[in-house]
Amino acid sequence: QGQIDDFYASIYYIVVSLTTVGYGDINPTSTVGRIVIISIIIAFLVFIPHEINTFLRILDKKAASKGGLGKQNVVLYTPNGADASAFIDEYFHEDRQFATCDLIILSEKQIHPNTKELIDSKPFLNYRVTQTLGDLGNPADRSNIRLEKSCAVFILIEKMATDLNFQDARVILTTLNIKDSNVPLYVQLCTKEHKDTLVERDVSNVVCIDLLKLSFIGQACLCEGFISLMCNLLKSITEESPGFYRYNNWLNEYEHGLGNELYTNADISAYAGVEFREASLQMYLEYNLIFLGVITVDVDGSEITYLNPTGYVICHGDIGIIIGQDEIEIARAKPSIHNYLRELKKMKRKRNWDMVRIKPVKKRTRPKKDLIDVTEIDLRNPRSGRKFKKHIVIITNKITPSIAVLVEQLQYQKKPIVIMCPRSPSINAWKQICRTRPNVYFVRGVGHKVSNLERANIAQSSKVILLNSLTADEDVTSVACYDAKTILTSNLVYSMTKTGNDASIIVELLYESNGRFITKNSKKDYARKINKNNKKKVKHYLTNATRELAEAGIYRNPLYAEGKLFYPGILDTLLCQAYFNPKILFTLDALLKPGSVTLEKLDPILQSQFELFMRVVFKFYLAEGFVPLGIYRYNKQYNTYYVVTNPRPDTRVFITDRVYLLHISDD
Repeated sequence: QGQIDDFYASIYYIVVSLTTVGYGDINPTSTVGRIVIISIIIAFLVFIPHEINTFLRILDKKAASKGGLGKQNVVLYTPNGADASAFIDEYFHEDRQFATCDLIILSEKQIHPNTKELIDSKPFLNYRVTQTLGDLGNPADRSNIRLEKSCAVFILIEKMATDLNFQDARVILTTLNIKDSNVPLYVQLCTKEHKDTLVERDVSNVVCIDLLKLSFIGQACLCEGFISLMCNLLKSITEESPGFYRYNNWLNEYEHGLGNELYTNADISAYAGVEFREASLQMYLEYNLIFLGVITVDVDGSEITYLNPTGYVICHGDIGIIIGQDEIEIARAKPSIHNYLRELKKMKRKRNWDMVRIKPVKKRTRPKKDLIDVTEIDLRNPRSGRKFKKHIVIITNKITPSIAVLVEQLQYQKKPIVIMCPRSPSINAWKQICRTRPNVYFVRGVGHKVSNLERANIAQSSKVILLNSLTADEDVTSVACYDAKTILTSNLVYSMTKTGNDASIIVELLYESNGRFITKNSKKDYARKINKNNKKKVKHYLTNATRELAEAGIYRNPLYAEGKLFYPGILDTLLCQAYFNPKILFTLDALLKPGSVTLEKLDPILQSQFELFMRVVFKFYLAEGFVPLGIYRYNKQYNTYYVVTNPRPDTRVFITDRVYLLHISDD
């Protein structure tokens, strides 16, 4: 109303108002003017802080791309924009107190949606993670991120690609290009043959996806729950407080095992001069730690890893391989013999403590007979002479020579193996598969058709393994649909094997959250029992139990806790663990050997219906020298089992439980 007569006066008034100075020489008097000024101030308060934050973030990224102003970084290279969420979650976990280096993600494509969702969900990652487009094989891009000043370089492969051989070739070429930069390299590959190519060129930290995946699944066929036992040790998971779960009580016990990890860099100098078995017992009784083995230096300067060396005496400079909650708890471990001597006296009073005799798994020689049989057979037809029962069925989309690793693991069970695939294998692949077993048979078909499952006599099988991999003719547009056929097949197999046969079914899923779509049993029977068939209470219980389980996360899925689900994303976590635990890959190779870890019944050693796990530890240690790792316990709520890794000493062990044992290894 006449107070502003030119453009400069209006600019003056806006600046004075927005900066909250407000001299008062110009002020709105009309209703329309006041509404306009209010709108401008509100827009300023919303828009300007957001733009300032974006501007500062751009400055931070530019500084990181130039070497973080002299600060060292860790480079994560994903050639095709692979999902790096599992790696980032592990690297920046709260237990990683010394992860001081920021992360630079270098990729030729845009960041994966899962990775972007994780970064956006945790505000501090916006300042610790930098995303840059480029190729690690390009010298200009390497100079841009200052590769020579990096602490380490990680290379992730796209596990959901159709042509994995091409992915391996690109990774190998990139690795050889940067090998001379004297930066520690941690590389993922698909096939064992390609891994040997890098190992021959002194690249030691190589994670072979097919080799480890099939070894995990093969060990799970020999030792129930092995997948859950080992994967929980390889991933950092924040443990909830005791009693956190109200409607899934088994989770409160399973939760303690989730909080344990495998550490291969523990300082055990305080135990120098103490015999291994005595030191391991002291660690368990005083600090709830499982002492697996030692890493020592030989006369020629080379490092040697011993798992469960019963008569070994610890020396100064030895490194311990320990299962524990965190590194702080491991650092607190010091020799103390009070509880050890007290429990030893109690055990010696019992005369039948030494009745345990566990027979070690005998290694069998490979059969020399080769069988190349790629004919279609009907395992139900008596005329074919192939009417099998208690056989092992492997269902996959494509047969590669790597499946020979799984077949070799299964040779200890002396059961026929049937491989179902929609395509016939090559002669070379079939020769490698049959090299270890003569009774391997091929059935052409897809697993998500009932007629094919009936033809493979799936109802009478003892174990069913579902391997998941994409083929070139599959057009998958949504990440959630990667496992569609596998989920359908698994549910069909569960429905066909639940009557008259309790087959063990192991499923590989490419996308972790899809595990919730696989259903084995209903919770209704358990809910009716504990609520005395009160319909309202049963409905309330089922609703809350389902909701609580969904909020708990994928690693608390009942089938995962039973060891029936395998996620390849755990191998991204393993690559990160290799950076913090330098010897974890060698330790894992030893644990994956058939017979290294077994699952034994407790019937021969329990004199009552239940006993403390501490007594079980002493019995196994004193009688045979095995290392108990955990318990495989029945879950009444879901009619499944679950793994309790490193139970507390006062945990009750029931006669229905089974215990995991680490056998003596001289490797």
